[in-house]
Amino acid sequence: MLKKIFSLALVVYSTCACLSVVPAVQAKTAPTQDYKRIVIVSDAHYPSKSNRFTQPDVWQQKVNRKIKAAKDINSWQDVNLVAFTGDLVALTGSEHDRELAKSYVDLFSKPKAIMAGNHEFTYQDIRGANGKLVHASLPEQQAKLQAFQADFGLKHLYRAKKMGPYELIFLSPEPVTGKHLCEISPRQLTWLDKQLAAHPEQPTLIFFHAPLFDTLAKTSKAGKTGNIYAEPHKQLMQILRRYPQIKLWVSGHTHTPPTNPSFASPHNYTHGILDVYNPTLDGKRIWTNSLYLYPDKIVIKTFDHQAQKFLDKFTRTVPVNNTAVSKAA
Repeated sequence: MLKKIFSLALVVYSTCACLSVVPAVQAKTAPTQDYKRIVIVSDAHYPSKSNRFTQPDVWQQKVNRKIKAAKDINSWQDVNLVAFTGDLVALTGSEHDRELAKSYVDLFSKPKAIMAGNHEFTYQDIRGANGKLVHASLPEQQAKLQAFQADFGLKHLYRAKKMGPYELIFLSPEPVTGKHLCEISPRQLTWLDKQLAAHPEQPTLIFFHAPLFDTLAKTSKAGKTGNIYAEPHKQLMQILRRYPQIKLWVSGHTHTPPTNPSFASPHNYTHGILDVYNPTLDGKRIWTNSLYLYPDKIVIKTFDHQAQKFLDKFTRTVPVNNTAVSKAA
């Protein structure tokens, strides 16, 4: 218990110290805002996947960068929602992991939408003899996921929200068969189908931890490994291809940075849906994507938190059918 209290106190101390020295990013909003802005925070792994005992400097630098990114986002006056697309916890989703992750989420002053990732529930609290993470049993995974829901105040793992003329759908992986890291349960798939069928004229964005099948660039090594995509991908795509109102699938999981060819590639499209890949916050540099929802288009912009600027070459625009929007408004 003392070790746990000490660890939590260290992160809180680091948080307070960093908050006192990092200057706020000044951002002004126009008197009339004709868009809604969603900022994506994915794979925070707070405080860090790095070992703070063997790599204390690396660990502290990552914590500092994440807190600075939170301050940046808090300073943007036009943000309507911060979407956390899973893997908030550092590693195993233990009670201690959840406490620290919650302390990070609480730093954000904007409205939030929180989803689970595989690290929230998949692994045992204690590593194996080889130091690697060990998969928990399905009942243990379910218990962890329920604890995550309780700690973060999530009444439902999957839910929908209207934002202007847009429909936002938030999904989370669940322990189903244990064959894949990011599985969507049959019950959740049925709900998704009904939700999409009920709002055919509303342009729709779906948020989930893992990307859609085969939306990584062909040159990416990650695309050749298992447990990358949302599963079961065949059943999922059978549903999605029936609903042309879906504009974006917003994902994390792969930790894909702007330096990777999969970050913004024509291959990110499948059946007319653009998969928006989001980087981890646990790297040497932090980038976040912002989605600007206009009446007739969605603009995706990437912010470099170290350089304190948007990277124009990654800006993308997705047209939205004006007729559908006007009918849904």
